[in-house]
Amino acid sequence: MRFIEVLKWKHVVRRFFAICLQKRPFEIEVPIKKIPTKLKRHYAFLAILAILLGSSCSEIPENTDPVLGIWYKAGTLSSDTNEPTKEEWIFNDAYLGRYQVYDNNKVTFYTDFSWDQEDGLYTIKYPGTDKNPQQARMVMMDAQEVLQDEEGNVLALRE
Repeated sequence: MRFIEVLKWKHVVRRFFAICLQKRPFEIEVPIKKIPTKLKRHYAFLAILAILLGSSCSEIPENTDPVLGIWYKAGTLSSDTNEPTKEEWIFNDAYLGRYQVYDNNKVTFYTDFSWDQEDGLYTIKYPGTDKNPQQARMVMMDAQEVLQDEEGNVLALRE
């Protein structure tokens, strides 16, 4: 007798949940509101305006470091051909630059470099090359601006 009651109870429970799932009483219907096209255009215009205002308000600080410009070292002789060579450093305001070596007025080597300045000491790094980093100070010699290395040797003259 107990067994038959359990079967009936299981049947009742299954039937109850079947009815509930058919009617889906927990599902709430939310009406879908369509946004008018005019309002969509308005939102798109406001988004574009916000992007423009945000990007135009940011300002890149101006670098006015006195080392900016072209520096060179000329008059050295190439060890292979005894031709005059010239080394050239072009410092720009993004703390980057271009290093070039000329042999007989033709570029034989060039690479980019990064530079930074701390307390008047400039550090020049040549990433991706075997060239060692250099450190120099800017000084005035005979009314000429000069980059001097740590030992006091002239590294470059302002062009």
